[in-house]
Amino acid sequence: MALVVVACVPTPGDGRPDCYFLTNVSHTAFFEFVPHFGLRRANLEEAAERVAAYRRHIEEIAAQAISKAEKASAINGRFEALFAQVAA
Repeated sequence: MALVVVACVPTPGDGRPDCYFLTNVSHTAFFEFVPHFGLRRANLEEAAERVAAYRRHIEEIAAQAISKAEKASAINGRFEALFAQVAA
């Protein structure tokens, strides 16, 4: 059976492997493949649910990363202000 990847859901920053959704050439069967967990059959609705869940998870990770970056930027701004005062 030949399978074609129709969607890839990367999972950056969480240490989990990426998830791939595949279909056969005639698009009558859908599968989910996660490295180290294997291939399992899924229906279209289930695949859509999983993609949405993975997207929510990735959005949470991105929001956390943005929050950390904003805090680091604020701290950096304070240090720059202190160094400017010392240099003056």
